Amino acid sequence: MHSVKSARVAFILVLGMLCMSLPSFGQSTSGSINGTVKDPSGAVLPGAQVTLVNIGTGSKLQMATSPEGTFNFRNLAVGTYSVRAEASGFAVQEKTGLQLYANQAVTADMQMTVSGA
Repeated sequence: MHSVKSARVAFILVLGMLCMSLPSFGQSTSGSINGTVKDPSGAVLPGAQVTLVNIGTGSKLQMATSPEGTFNFRNLAVGTYSVRAEASGFAVQEKTGLQLYANQAVTADMQMTVSGA
């Protein structure tokens, strides 16, 4: 009887240690950078080209803004980023030094200015 009880206790202890060593699937090590691109009057700019650069690795991602003028880069590695927006007839806008931490969403709205002739 004593050995059965000891075996159960040992089994429960081993099972508990295995459960504690499993990775936590609810936690993420990534984040996102999003924003809205607008013209000088505050109207959104659909189709603007947005480029995201991870400063540490040099990797680049590009997308066009949605019909609502928004962009959203998801599942990004933790690090420092720059965002650049370009649209025909407007000067290029850039934000640098955006620090992204795990489980964080950074907003990088861009206000475009009219380009010179």
